[in-house]
Amino acid sequence: MIQYVTSYEYNVKHDVYYKQIMSFAEIIASNYPDYTNWLNNKFFYELKSGQMQRGYVFALDNKVLSGMALLKKDTSEKKICCLFVKPEYRKQGIATNLIKQSIILLQTNKPLVTISEPNLAMFLPLFKNFGFRITEIKNGIYKQGIKEYYFNSK
Repeated sequence: MIQYVTSYEYNVKHDVYYKQIMSFAEIIASNYPDYTNWLNNKFFYELKSGQMQRGYVFALDNKVLSGMALLKKDTSEKKICCLFVKPEYRKQGIATNLIKQSIILLQTNKPLVTISEPNLAMFLPLFKNFGFRITEIKNGIYKQGIKEYYFNSK
């Protein structure tokens, strides 16, 4: 049974999960080349320092990280920065629950989310279920020649 853990604070008890995130990095970096650098030098740094309100939702299967949502919440932005479910756990409702928990933590029904062009078809039905709409499309933001689709931007 999948359990969900949420937090807006660094928690040493969750170090084992933070380390497991790095195993996702290779897959994610195929569309976001600077992902590992962002994760270490931005997300984890800000989570530990408390400089920026960073948070997360982890989906756990017997203490193994099966999915995650990494969040940013400040006065100008309420964003799901990264939404990922390991391939062997997909189509089990985990992404839906990660978004539901993210909506609660971010305190908005329409968080900003961006998706790269190669992943759009996979995420579009999920986002439509939440009423998320494409509000902007940018080319080459993270990777040359690849469009980034923005949902719920202002």
